[in-house]
Amino acid sequence: MKTKTILLLSLIFMLAINFSCQKQEDVSLDKVANGEVSFSPLDIGNYWVYSVYSIDQTGLPMFQNYDSTYIVGTKTINGNDYYEYRSSTSATYVTYLRDSVGYLINDSGEKLFHHSTKDTILNNKVEVFGFVISHTYRLIYQLDKFVQCDAGAFKATEARLTTSFPLLGTETNASKYYSANIGLIRREDAPTFTGNQTVYSLLRWGKEE
Repeated sequence: MKTKTILLLSLIFMLAINFSCQKQEDVSLDKVANGEVSFSPLDIGNYWVYSVYSIDQTGLPMFQNYDSTYIVGTKTINGNDYYEYRSSTSATYVTYLRDSVGYLINDSGEKLFHHSTKDTILNNKVEVFGFVISHTYRLIYQLDKFVQCDAGAFKATEARLTTSFPLLGTETNASKYYSANIGLIRREDAPTFTGNQTVYSLLRWGKEE
């Protein structure tokens, strides 16, 4: 009897794991391909609350404050409809974003994110007399690990912005991590000249009715 009970519990456990994997696979592949899942949910009333940390050169994080971003409405710019984002920490902050064939684009036409492309979605060079002074580009990375934030650990896709200065032999990186049906879960700004870095870590998200 004890052996049958163990076998039954093992079967239930295996079925639960299999169901979980099938469910995650369905979200990450099938529904994304069909446009049913968004990595940047655009809807009036959506909000995201972040814990803001300053990380020093040793990697030690220090809490700074909370910041919330929310969508307050829409605006038509050059014939395209954009969603208007505001911030709780700045009365003057406003940014406009829209989805264009899976690309998250701002009102300047800059491509910020795409859930699957392997192309360089931003590629700007500053040249003087044939010398490259700076090179800024953005690439998408499909991560095989979970990304940790204050709200938990989530599967995510990274949009990494790199700025290099060939004459100086230096470069900086800034990353944004997006998760399916949530949006931006973690933001890592480029380090300052002192080596400190600002990180935004998702604490909670939702929609105001």
